[in-house]
Amino acid sequence: MELLQDAVVVLLNVTLFGMGFMFLYRVWREIIALGNLQESLSNIIFVVITIELYRLLVHYLRYHKVDLNILVEVGVSVIIQKVVLVGVDEFTMQQLVGISLILVFLGAILWVDMYG
Repeated sequence: MELLQDAVVVLLNVTLFGMGFMFLYRVWREIIALGNLQESLSNIIFVVITIELYRLLVHYLRYHKVDLNILVEVGVSVIIQKVVLVGVDEFTMQQLVGISLILVFLGAILWVDMYG
């Protein structure tokens, strides 16, 4: 069963690797065409997210444990990507408070993992 689980993780890694190159190609195409800067920044952050997820899956394959530090980094990157893609002015006050609370809790989880 563990071998099957490792095979699924390897397939996820290959998929993430391909998605990273696909979005990197989109970024270069948008930069050359002087397209939407907000969309380009969102795609760049998405490439960073796929790289972080790739690192997380490689760590899992090596140690069969999920690294909480990388997981928190991915969570923060996803929130930043969403804020950049949508724009801060499009969020309501309740949504901004919710995003802030999520970031505080992610920071608390990271602090407990490092010092607790």
